[in-house]
Amino acid sequence: MRNHSPLRLALVHTPGAALPIWVALLVERIADDPDLQLVAVHPGGPPAGSARPAFSLTLFLEGLSEPAHYRGLSAARADAILAGLPRHGPESGPVDLALALSGATLGPAQLAALGCEEWTLRIGDAPAAEVGPASMRALAEGAPLVPITLMTRRTGAEQAQPVFTAQYNIKPSAVALKVFLCEKAMILVQRALRCRACDRPVDAGVDMGPDDAPPPATLARTYPAALARSVVQRATSRLRDRLGRPSDYWELRLGQGAPGQPELASLRPLPRFSRAMADPFLFNHDGTLYLFYEAFDSPGSDAWIDVCRLTDGRPELLGTALRCPYHLSFPQVFAHDGTIYMMPETQQTNRLEIWRATRFPLEWERHAIALEGQLPADSCLFHRGNEWWLFSNLSDHYRFQDHSSALYLFRVDGPALKSLIPHPLNPIVIGSDVARNAGAVFAAGDMILRPSQNNSYGVYGYGVNLMRVDRLDDTDYRETLICRITPRDLGDAQGVHHLSFAQGHFVLDAYLNRVAAIQ
Repeated sequence: MRNHSPLRLALVHTPGAALPIWVALLVERIADDPDLQLVAVHPGGPPAGSARPAFSLTLFLEGLSEPAHYRGLSAARADAILAGLPRHGPESGPVDLALALSGATLGPAQLAALGCEEWTLRIGDAPAAEVGPASMRALAEGAPLVPITLMTRRTGAEQAQPVFTAQYNIKPSAVALKVFLCEKAMILVQRALRCRACDRPVDAGVDMGPDDAPPPATLARTYPAALARSVVQRATSRLRDRLGRPSDYWELRLGQGAPGQPELASLRPLPRFSRAMADPFLFNHDGTLYLFYEAFDSPGSDAWIDVCRLTDGRPELLGTALRCPYHLSFPQVFAHDGTIYMMPETQQTNRLEIWRATRFPLEWERHAIALEGQLPADSCLFHRGNEWWLFSNLSDHYRFQDHSSALYLFRVDGPALKSLIPHPLNPIVIGSDVARNAGAVFAAGDMILRPSQNNSYGVYGYGVNLMRVDRLDDTDYRETLICRITPRDLGDAQGVHHLSFAQGHFVLDAYLNRVAAIQ
C-alpha cells in the first residue's frame, strides 16, 4: 500500500488497433487498484528494427481455434476506460511509467517528452506481439520452459534492458501455449506494478542463485512433429485409462535426512496401499511418526486422505483419516495449543477448509472455512512467534485454471481463519518452476524453508525445490533457491512434486509414467 499518491501510468497503443484480451483485462485490474492510476493513452509505433514474422501455415490453421479460448471474455470495459482518458498531451499531467504491451512503443522524442521509463515484454525469444511464433519455436526446440522478461527503456537508451524474468511451463500446442503465456504476462505485469507501487525492487520474488542453470531442452524437432508426439502421448495415456490399465501413478519414498538436507541415496519405496499415493506429510505426535497422504484408485476419481504409522521406517496403514464427497489432497497436519488440525486441499469446493481432530488420527470435524468463492490449492500455514501466515496457490486467472505459477500470502489470525489480510505484493512469487507449494513451510535451525514445485517440460510436478525464505513480513517477501531435486536424481521416475521432513526422516512422492518413459 502506497503512503502517497497512486502510481500514474500511460498505456502505449496503436490508434485504431484492437486491444489484446490480456492487456484489456490488465487495464481492468489497474482501474480497480487504488495504488495505480491510468492517466493517458499514448500512440505508438512498431519497435525500431522490427520485422513482420514469417508466415506459418501450421500456426495460421491452428490459430483458427484461438477465439474459443476467449469465449465469454470482452475488451469492452477496458475500451470504455481508455476512451475516457486523454490522448497524448499536457492535460494528462505527469506520468510515472509507460506500459507498451501490445506491440507499439514510444519513439525517442515521445519518451523524452514523457520523462519516464517505458516497460515492454519479451516472451520466449521475441517481443510480446510475436508470442504465437515464439510459442511454436519453443515447442519445436523442446524447451522445458518459456521465459517472460520485463524490459525497461529510459530516455536516451537505444535498447531496452531486462528487469527480471519468470519462467512458464509448456502446453501441448502453440495456440494453447500462446494463450497461456499471455495470461501469465498479465499476472507478471501486475506483480511488477505492485512492486513499483510498494517502492521496492521489481522482481519475481525469488533469487534463483548464481549456480542455477536452466534445465536442458529435449530433442529438437519440427513443430508438426512435436505436436504429433504430444497428441500421440496424450491419446495413449487416455486409452490406457479407459481400458483400466493406466500408464502412470504416484508412489511414496522414504529416506533419512535432517530438515532441509535430504539424503537421496537413502530413499526407498514404501508399499502401495492404493494405486496412487501422493502429497505426503510427516507428523510427530507423542513420539510416534505418522504419515498422511493423498490416496486414490482410479484416474479422475476424487481422492481421500489415508494415514500410516511409521515404525523404524516401516509403514502400518491405520486407515482413512478423511473422506469427503469431493477431492482431497495436500493434507498439512499441525498442532497448536494441544489441538491437532488438518488443512487438506479442498479447492473443488471453491474454498479453504481446516479440520480438527476429535479422535486422532482417524476422526475429524470441520473447524474453519476461508477464501470462499476462490480456488486455493496446496495451501499451508506457518506459525512464527505471534505471527500466522497462509501460503496459497490461488488460480487468479481468466482462462487456464492454473495453480502452479503464482503464490499468494496472507497474514491470518491462526487456525480459526477469521482474519485474512492479503500481502501487498501478491502474488509474492511467480513462475511455473518455483511458485507452487510442494509441502509445508518449516523452520530448519535459523532458516525458514519452503518446498516448491518445478513444473516444466509440460509436466505437472516435474521436480521440487527448496527455497530459503529471506524476508517475511507485512511489507515484503523474498526467497532464494538453494536446492533442486529432479527425476534425474531419482533415476527411474518422470516426476517428483512433494517433500516433507520429521524426526530425521524425509518423504517425497515419485511420478512414474510408462508412456513417457518409452518416448
